[in-house]
Amino acid sequence: MSMEHTAWGLKLRGVSPAAKLLAIYIGECCTIESSVRIDIAAACEWVGLSPAEFGRALAELAVHGVDYGDRRDGYVFVQIPVKRHDFPAPSKPKDGSGALYVVTGDGKTKIGISRQPDVRVGALQTGVPFRLSLAFSLEDKSIRRLQVIEQETHRRLASKRLSGEWFGISASDAFEMVKIVDAETPR
Repeated sequence: MSMEHTAWGLKLRGVSPAAKLLAIYIGECCTIESSVRIDIAAACEWVGLSPAEFGRALAELAVHGVDYGDRRDGYVFVQIPVKRHDFPAPSKPKDGSGALYVVTGDGKTKIGISRQPDVRVGALQTGVPFRLSLAFSLEDKSIRRLQVIEQETHRRLASKRLSGEWFGISASDAFEMVKIVDAETPR
């Protein structure tokens, strides 16, 4: 997920509520690039549209610069009018801050730490054959404190570990555990 892509959807004016929600959904699905392969059924469910309404909303977005291909096998390739150079590259925090992030995809959840979670998700995406999304991140001014939270969360979820930092749990279960460990960890 990239903030500039989500911001693009939020800033759209003169479109129907369905088209605006679809634009936000598309923006949320984009990672580093401005194009994404959209699962039509998932988009319809998230936005609350029928497939026909999805098609009309997508056509409405085309007037605002969205380019899309043919719908095939339940997917459509979409490119939004946001270029990487339109926004400054995210810079690494100069202090000791960072974020503990939770990424989900294909029924798997990864719990890790990064100084730039959005960039990390994009890097992870290149190595997996399924779509990843950033479920949430917990920011803190102390990367050391985040490491303690991450290690304790991993320890408590050890029985659900698939491999490394990947777990067979939902994002909401990961969020609940991180929230508990965060509350118990001194600042």
